[in-house]
Amino acid sequence: MENKITTRESLNKVLKHMSNEEYYKRFNRLFKEYIDPRNKDKNAFYYKLLQHLTDAGLTKTEAEEFFKDMRVKNAHLIQSIEESQAKIKESIEKFDKAKFDLLTNPVNVKSYLIMFMETIKIIEQTLNKIEKESMLNVNNKEHFQEKIKEIRELLKEPKQELEEKLKKEAGFNEVLMLQQMKTTFDKISDRLGEIGAELATERTINEVINEKYIDKEQGQEGQKEKEAEKENPQAPADTQAPAAPEKETESPEKDAYVLSDAIYKAELELNTPTDKFNEPDYKEKLAYLALINYAVDKNLIKDNILTKIESSDFNLDFLKEKAQTILQTYDLYDAFNKINNDIKRNTDDILVDDTTPEATESAQNITLDKALENSLHATLNSVNTELDEKTLSFLTLSEYLHAYNNHNLSDVFEKFKDTFNKDEFKAIVLYNKALMNNDVDDLFDFVVEQNFEAANINEYAKMLKHNFPKYVKMDEELEKELMPKQVEKELEIGAPQKNKKFRGLEI
Repeated sequence: MENKITTRESLNKVLKHMSNEEYYKRFNRLFKEYIDPRNKDKNAFYYKLLQHLTDAGLTKTEAEEFFKDMRVKNAHLIQSIEESQAKIKESIEKFDKAKFDLLTNPVNVKSYLIMFMETIKIIEQTLNKIEKESMLNVNNKEHFQEKIKEIRELLKEPKQELEEKLKKEAGFNEVLMLQQMKTTFDKISDRLGEIGAELATERTINEVINEKYIDKEQGQEGQKEKEAEKENPQAPADTQAPAAPEKETESPEKDAYVLSDAIYKAELELNTPTDKFNEPDYKEKLAYLALINYAVDKNLIKDNILTKIESSDFNLDFLKEKAQTILQTYDLYDAFNKINNDIKRNTDDILVDDTTPEATESAQNITLDKALENSLHATLNSVNTELDEKTLSFLTLSEYLHAYNNHNLSDVFEKFKDTFNKDEFKAIVLYNKALMNNDVDDLFDFVVEQNFEAANINEYAKMLKHNFPKYVKMDEELEKELMPKQVEKELEIGAPQKNKKFRGLEI
């Protein structure tokens, strides 16, 4: 009997918190990421979900049991969603590995058209299965039917295009079409995850409500609690401390643990699933989010602020505003300094001081050698594997073109002429310009895995010029800029004119 009482009480706690819209949405978002096969670190989301349940008042054991129950009761639903997501992931990864060969030699593209069509059929089967098996006893059927309808709409056009293309000889245009379909597939995978998470939660809650041990007495107790809340309402402000908080004295060791845990949680939030690690303001966001986590863990503010931060996609201004309010309200400057020091130790850098020379020095004023040194340093920090000379040079040059591009490209070529011939150098510049224009995909991970030669950069540049006239003109301008200086002098002998310096292409 004791176990049943514990279970009943824990379920009541969950039900009460699930009625809070923000808590419900955050739980579903975490569960969606947990079941998504694209996320490599399931454990991170598992522990986030347990934390979210313990926030509702459950013990760790109760949280684990509830989560296990949720998985078991929705096993078939989750399996169907995961199978579709895994098929989408597999199709995209296979195409990504082959696309550079297909762009230069699209003979085998038809097999990838067939693969994408099979993926669409599996998604449709999953949608049918959800409608027939998983939506029988849910209260909000219209909501889920609308979500399924949205996915079917997303599938409609790609399916029609694939059916038409499969009747003809496939070529270069079909490769570009599949490239565009990848974005649609990613959206569909995300929407499937949303449906899976929401349905699993809804079905679990419904089954809990219908269990025999959730009796009238509980309903009466819940009503009494609601009436008590009406008599003693709490202000909804994000930064309001709970009513009559208990004063607790913590040892320095325990406080250090809470600080460290707050930073760890912030890192998890910023690195998964959206991978914001490479954003220029990452460390600043990390510090503010860690401070907010610390305030939540210390029971100074309510955790619904974390849901709002996540909903804002970790907007820096929003984070900064909330963090500054917390700093001033609770005098957490000492904790914030410790957070920054910890970040500095782990990243060899601290929040940038706007008054430092590095922050105020314009990229245009940095020498070419310094810009290339910085680019090499950034490249080495971003990879965890040994690279051959050409691959490292390609990544360093690309980093320079994105971050600086503040010197004549003829001078830049002089630094790389022992590694790349002129055609390769031009092709790299064209590729990076196309990447910034969103005309091509990011090639860097492929190059790190397969090496520079595997990218076949010269053929890639030919493909760009064939499909986009603007890159033909850009190639001609590059050719002039990289012309040896002595040739320019010979041209000037017959007709005196101002010595023309070519600026670097605006990338």
